Amino acid sequence: MGEHADLIRSIYGFDWATVGSRREGFAELREVVAPDFESRLSHELGNRVLTGVGGLEMFVGALEQDFSEFHYDADEFVEVSDDGVLVLGRIFAKARATGMPLSGEFGHIWTVRDGLAARVEAHRDPDEARKAAGVS
Repeated sequence: MGEHADLIRSIYGFDWATVGSRREGFAELREVVAPDFESRLSHELGNRVLTGVGGLEMFVGALEQDFSEFHYDADEFVEVSDDGVLVLGRIFAKARATGMPLSGEFGHIWTVRDGLAARVEAHRDPDEARKAAGVS
């Protein structure tokens, strides 16, 4: 695995709906993302672009209202270009109101610039993410 993939790997593994884990996750994120970091949400969430760690914090804070657990289980990290990393895996969540477990696949395409994560593009369909990253 390459240097960029190692950097991106450090971002995964946090429960974004649990306050303690979320604080730890955002502290880690601030260390590895560029000041002008952008996060493009999947089209199912309206193709919105969140700016900076603050934009992600607001989005993830809203997750806490609906989920008692929410985390990404990243299985595969593939360096797809000089500055790109494709991450594939599963989302795991538990509905706060009912306790019902939920899961689904995801694909994230990361761009690394000057040793920091500069952008992430989210996809709910791993095949769609592979295609967008130029990987068959």
